[in-house]
Amino acid sequence: MSKVSLNIEHVSKKKVLVIVLCAAFAILCALYAELYAKPGLVKSEKTLKSTTKELNETKANNLKIEDELIYMREKREDFRSLELAGFFTKQQRDVIQKTVDEAMRVSGIMGGGFRVSPPSCFVNADLKDSNYVLIGSPVVVNVDAYEDLSVYKFLDLFVR
Repeated sequence: MSKVSLNIEHVSKKKVLVIVLCAAFAILCALYAELYAKPGLVKSEKTLKSTTKELNETKANNLKIEDELIYMREKREDFRSLELAGFFTKQQRDVIQKTVDEAMRVSGIMGGGFRVSPPSCFVNADLKDSNYVLIGSPVVVNVDAYEDLSVYKFLDLFVR
């Protein structure tokens, strides 16, 4: 077994200087990596995750908007027919009461009653994600007549 010994006397000063400079350079590189590169990398990874999350949310919102647009296009004609029928105009209940009373008088109805219940909200699955509600007021009409012809006259006034 041979013994290896390192004798610094046989190494030149230039070689020692190069080794020390290489070691110092390696230490500086390690410090740079620990103090600047790793924190920057962690920050960049967080930014990437955040941006990816926002991108996925935006894609999901766009798909939802596209689905709603398709649904709205399908329901456009239904909405137009409701609009043309006056469904969205202001409702005047007192005018309706007077109109029914006059129709009863003209048609020969001898008695009865007309009642519009207070408005109430109805749940509709199609509107659950919107800001709209359905409001309805049930109407009850009771008529008393001696003959059926008077009832038919009364109904005919509302069918026209």
